[in-house]
Formats: sequence, structure tokens, C-alpha cells
Amino acid sequence: MSDSLIAFTNQLGLVDQLITIHGRLQRGRGRRHQLDALHRAGVVLTVAAWQAYLEKLLIEGLDAIQADMAGPPNPAPNWARQAFLMRRAEILISIKKFNTVS
Repeated sequence: MSDSLIAFTNQLGLVDQLITIHGRLQRGRGRRHQLDALHRAGVVLTVAAWQAYLEKLLIEGLDAIQADMAGPPNPAPNWARQAFLMRRAEILISIKKFNTVS
């Protein structure tokens, strides 16, 4: 299991806590009118966890490619490693901007 998946699973634990709280508040008769914030918090936490998962997953993928390019038995030529490092820098910048793209 990847580090990114472990972190994602842990973050979803917070959403599970909200679901548990929601279940406790839903007991009894009558309609509950003040649960909108709880519902929205669950959505926000889920989206934030998914975004963080994607960002970490992409970085893990880049790390794996870089390690594979340098490793035996057939390391990539120096020019290919340099081209990858330049492209990697651009990708990392894009990852940082991921949540701010409009």
C-alpha cells in the first residue's frame, strides 16, 4: 500500500467520525434542521482528502520514475535524466497549483 493511499484512508477516518456524529444526532423523532454544516463538512473533508491523495500519488509516481531511470540494470542516458528532471520541476509546480486552478 502506498503512502498516499494510507494518508487518504486516514483522512477518510475523519469523514467516518462525522458520519458517526450525524447518526447520533439523527436519533429520535422529527426532522433535524441544523445538520447542513455537518453535511457540508463531510463533503469538504472528502474532497480535500481526494485532492491530497492525487497530489501525493503523482509525486510518488515521479519518484518511482526517477529511481527507475537511475537504477540498474539499464540506467537511462544522462540527457534523458536531465530532461526528466526539468519536466519534473514543471509538474511539481503544477501540482502545487492544483487546488487554485480556476
